[in-house]
Amino acid sequence: MSAISDILALAQPLVDDDPKTLAQTELDAAYECVDALVKTRPDDKEMLAEDQETWVGVWEQSLINLRACLLAARALGIHAVVRPHIAEGMAESQPFAARWTTEIASRRQEMERQEREERDREARERVAREQVESAAVEENHGQQDGGDSAPSKQGERIEDGSGQTDEKVVEDGDSDKAESAPPAIKSTTSREGSSTSGVRLAYVQVPARAKRSRIILDDDEDEEDEDPRPVKKTTGGPPIVTHKTRCKACADRSEPCRGPEGRTCFVCAKLKIKCNKSPGRTRAQKAAEEEIVADRKGKGNAAARPTRVRREVEDPIELVDTEEEEHQKKVPRTKTQPKEQVAASIQDTGVRAVKRLEAKILKNQARMKASEAEMADMGAEVESQRVELDAIKRALGMNKLYVRSAPDSEWMVSDNVRRVSYAFEVNV
Repeated sequence: MSAISDILALAQPLVDDDPKTLAQTELDAAYECVDALVKTRPDDKEMLAEDQETWVGVWEQSLINLRACLLAARALGIHAVVRPHIAEGMAESQPFAARWTTEIASRRQEMERQEREERDREARERVAREQVESAAVEENHGQQDGGDSAPSKQGERIEDGSGQTDEKVVEDGDSDKAESAPPAIKSTTSREGSSTSGVRLAYVQVPARAKRSRIILDDDEDEEDEDPRPVKKTTGGPPIVTHKTRCKACADRSEPCRGPEGRTCFVCAKLKIKCNKSPGRTRAQKAAEEEIVADRKGKGNAAARPTRVRREVEDPIELVDTEEEEHQKKVPRTKTQPKEQVAASIQDTGVRAVKRLEAKILKNQARMKASEAEMADMGAEVESQRVELDAIKRALGMNKLYVRSAPDSEWMVSDNVRRVSYAFEVNV
């Protein structure tokens, strides 16, 4: 390693002394930098606006550097020609750079306009707030000045000879609005009869509110307990009564059976089921009730329950179509179970997780783009160093080096030493 450092130290003054070599080296480095930028150009997407702005800045600086190197090389008499692949990349990237530059300028103008509008809005709000505060202060001063003047028509204080004061208030205006009288002067009388006025007494006259009649409508469906008061009968339908014999639904719920006479009770109407108090019963139900007779076997304290008694019929009973339809029982339709829905809390948690992952992905993509730009800069720097190294090798006559492609392979001579591991053989 010491021999290599000595060789590089000896080769350094040669580059500094030769301006043409230095200009050519700088020109090659500028070409490599522009080529690296062409290869690392970001995609034309709106979400990559920051990367595009960074790339445009580096692109403009690289073009300025390349132009300066070309002018320096021509001044020294070097025939500088742009490489074909670099010229194609520049022609392909220049439209993107121009359009992105325009978009960046428009975005900056929009941001400046929004900032100006925000400052103007804050200034207007501040001025309006100051005006409101000044108006409130002036109104307060006006009320204080009015208290020192003579009493107005709305309120008068009369002082008699005994030192006592009587107050008269004249009511004007609408009775629904509260009227306020200006502050009056409270007079104090001494025993000698001399009166001094210096204490202010403010009072507000509040008129009585107008009486309003209020009508409360009771919802019969929500009444569950029996009202002991007499129920007013309506003229538009049957009267509301409390049935002594409760229907099946009210008996199961231990609730009073109330409703229009001869119609469905309130509980059955609310549940939308058939009520025994409704006259619209089927013939089958009426026949079944007629067949129910009291059983005489009931004994003891408990009352005997009605039981069904079989009756023997000699002749067969023929049923017509209408009776068959009446005897047919309605089969209740099975309700389809709704699909299980995801709970709201679980759904909110999933939405938050999705948004968090999307934000992480965008952040990682931005970091990848930044790393790619950094790698491009490093590649350009490496290329410039490589060009400088080639110039030093050419100056020292080290174009051909002994290299090997693998640790166990034999030594061989090669001019291209960029993609293989190489080792120097120095004879001391």
